[in-house]
Amino acid sequence: MRIIHKIEKGIQTYVAILGLLTICSGCGQSVTKSRLVGMYVAKYAVASETLKLLPDGTFTQQIVLSSNHQVIATNGTWALGYEGGDMITFQNGYLIVLDGFGHERKPPLPGTAVLPVSFWFGKIHIGGDPTIEYKQL
Repeated sequence: MRIIHKIEKGIQTYVAILGLLTICSGCGQSVTKSRLVGMYVAKYAVASETLKLLPDGTFTQQIVLSSNHQVIATNGTWALGYEGGDMITFQNGYLIVLDGFGHERKPPLPGTAVLPVSFWFGKIHIGGDPTIEYKQL
């Protein structure tokens, strides 16, 4: 009986360690331009967005407003702050949907955005506001 209990404890410990390693896969890894390339989505109260980052440093952004289901599409350029950096800059067409108080801009305002980039649970996340965070597909 005692041996079975030790084996069960060992299995539980192994599963817990394996789970932690799986959860943290990618934690602390640097974000590079090649890792950023891909599709991202953000869903929040007033809109949902799809953001596609292309390897040539351009992006496409599609916004669907919740209030009237209007679809707005744009494109522009993006750049990583520096290799291994943690900021991405969107320019030349990026649409800013919310004002500084979290209210919808009518219409969305074109501008430049500098957003933090993080790598969690094997996926890249873009954005510093927890209500609007682009998650990699």
